[in-house]
Amino acid sequence: MKGFCYCLFVSTVFAPAVLLATTKAECDRAAIGNYITSQEPSNEPHYYCFQDVSKDEKAVGLELARNAKKANDRKLAAFLYLNLIGKNPADFEMLEEYVKFVSESEAITKQELDELYSLVMVSVFKVPAVQVKKVLDMAQKIQTKRDDIAKKETGEVKANPRDLVADADRLLRQADPPPIGEAALRKMILDGNNLMGEFDQESQKYKELEALVEEISIVVQAVQKKEYIEACLKRLESESLDSDFALSIIQAAESTLPTLYGLKIPASRMPPGLKKAIDGLPTLVKKSVEEISLKRSEKTLEELRNLVNELLAIPHDMPDGTWENLAKRIEEKAKVIQAKLSGITSAASIGSAAAEVVKVQERLNKVRRNQYNAYQLWAVGQLNQAFVQYDRYRWTSPGGNAAWNILIINGIQTIDIGLVSPDVARCYNDIVPKLLAQFKPADIPAWYKLCVDAKKVAMEDK
Repeated sequence: MKGFCYCLFVSTVFAPAVLLATTKAECDRAAIGNYITSQEPSNEPHYYCFQDVSKDEKAVGLELARNAKKANDRKLAAFLYLNLIGKNPADFEMLEEYVKFVSESEAITKQELDELYSLVMVSVFKVPAVQVKKVLDMAQKIQTKRDDIAKKETGEVKANPRDLVADADRLLRQADPPPIGEAALRKMILDGNNLMGEFDQESQKYKELEALVEEISIVVQAVQKKEYIEACLKRLESESLDSDFALSIIQAAESTLPTLYGLKIPASRMPPGLKKAIDGLPTLVKKSVEEISLKRSEKTLEELRNLVNELLAIPHDMPDGTWENLAKRIEEKAKVIQAKLSGITSAASIGSAAAEVVKVQERLNKVRRNQYNAYQLWAVGQLNQAFVQYDRYRWTSPGGNAAWNILIINGIQTIDIGLVSPDVARCYNDIVPKLLAQFKPADIPAWYKLCVDAKKVAMEDK
């Protein structure tokens, strides 16, 4: 869609400039000129992306327009009204004031009335539902005045309503039609609405025209949505596909597709060229989605590889402190890497990303194995020292007290038997009973209670 004519008209007339003011009218002109030039310029088409005008801005704009009107500067006043209407096309009161302002001119031309009529009919789709009838009545009065002028100039006669239907059928359904633009379709709607005023609402001709206008209105929506999606795809050609902006553009196109296919377009009003273009849109959108996905995935994959390389560069054979500290460092890095995976959606990149994740898991597993082995070596070392001391002193210092001291000194009670391997468990079960055999019978329960109460050395301590 190319944007509404009145919006484009305003935006092309005001060139960036700062106006000098001496009179009251010139002050108003300078104010609006400076206001418009302060806005962010844009050459892009707008797709119903209107921003509601604030109450303060509306009040200022209306005051400027009315002052220009009083100063008989009708051109500036018109631009001021259109500036406000363009920002909030749903404001019926503002539209009504502008129409009254334009219509009261005795020198108004047929072309100016045509432009005013187009503006009013576009507003039919924007104003609240309760105002639609008033807008249509307003349009009818403009059309009547326009026809009066036309008759004086050329003696033009209105088209027959059945001819309009036939023309619509011929234009929309010809075998190889030219591209159906929104302007041509809106012209049919305007003509239909104009002719409807000639007949009683219960007449067959009125109902025929009403059906025509309703059906073509749906086609207009289809054209708008189609052109919006095409504009999104066109915009992607000048954008970096791995950017967030490109992603937002394709998401907008994707979200519009369901609303386009949800339109119930009568088969009798569906132009073949339009149907062909609409049918091809899902394929075009899917292709762009895949291209963006690939580009973004490649970028994310490169970032992921860099993170993996940083992780693999962490020393793993000589831990700084404990194996647990090293494992935690790797796990923190692994969390960042895992978060990156969500940004890889391309099938071509998912396999490569999975291979990088495997490297991370292998490194973490190796560190955890080293930690486990460190615990086993510590436990075996404690048991070995206890056995050596037992073997050395059992002949020279017999008695339970010596055996008790040997177990305590070597921290046998702090070994977590649930964390040792089967081999270390067998070692434990071979050595500890030898020492317990030296205990006085009354001391054995005390030993087991000590083992239960003692704080165990945890795997995280290694």
